[in-house]
Amino acid sequence: MIIICEKCTARYAIPDSAISEKGRLVKCAKCAHQWIVKLEVTRPLDEEVKLVQESQTSEVTVTKKESDKTPTIVIIKTPMMLKLAPLMLVLLISLTLLTFYSKELSRYIPHMSALYLKQDIYDTSNVAMQDIAFSKQQTDNGANITITGKITNLSTEPKLIPLLAITISDKYKDKIKTQVLSQNGAMLNPGESHVINSRFTNVPDLIDYINLDIGNKLELFFAK
Repeated sequence: MIIICEKCTARYAIPDSAISEKGRLVKCAKCAHQWIVKLEVTRPLDEEVKLVQESQTSEVTVTKKESDKTPTIVIIKTPMMLKLAPLMLVLLISLTLLTFYSKELSRYIPHMSALYLKQDIYDTSNVAMQDIAFSKQQTDNGANITITGKITNLSTEPKLIPLLAITISDKYKDKIKTQVLSQNGAMLNPGESHVINSRFTNVPDLIDYINLDIGNKLELFFAK
C-alpha cells in the first residue's frame, strides 16, 4: 500500500502485511514525523504502480505500536579531549597564576613562599650583575675561558643569590658549553655583592658568544 506523510507529503510504498488491523505507528524518513497508519481500500492497480514509481528512492521507517515498542538506547560518546578540556583549562589557569604571580602569592599566602623556595623560585628583583669581564687563553686543546664579575643586591632587603646560567656559543649560536651555578640558598644583604669567578677549560676554539643570565629556576627556563 501507499502511505503519505501528513507533514511533508512524502510518499512511501510498504507491504500491507506490515500494517495490523488496529493500525501501526510509522515514522517519515524525510522529516521524522510520526503518525498512525491504518489499512485502506486497495487502490486501482495503475494508480498504485504510478505511486510506487514516484517513491522508488524513498525510505520508510515502520515502528511498533506504542504498546509494543521496545525502548532504544542511543549512546553518544563524548571525545576524550572534550572530556579533559575543563581540567586542562583549570591546570593552565593555575600554572599561569603560579608562574607569573609568584611574588603576590608568596606575599599573601605565607606557606607558598616556602613551597616556591623548594623549587628554586624566589624574588630576584633589584639583583644585578656588575663589572663582568671575560678572558681567553689559548691551549693545545682549544681555549680556557675565565668569567669574572659580581652579583649585587641593589634592594633594601636581604635577597637570595640567584642562579647564574653561562652559555658559550659559536658564530651560529649553537651551544658549545653551558653551566648553571647555584649558591645553595646563600643570602645577600642590601648593597652586598657575590663574586663571580668561573672557568671553562679546553673549550673548542670556535667561541663567538658568551651569554650570562641570572634568575630563579623559572626565570631561567623562560630565558632559554
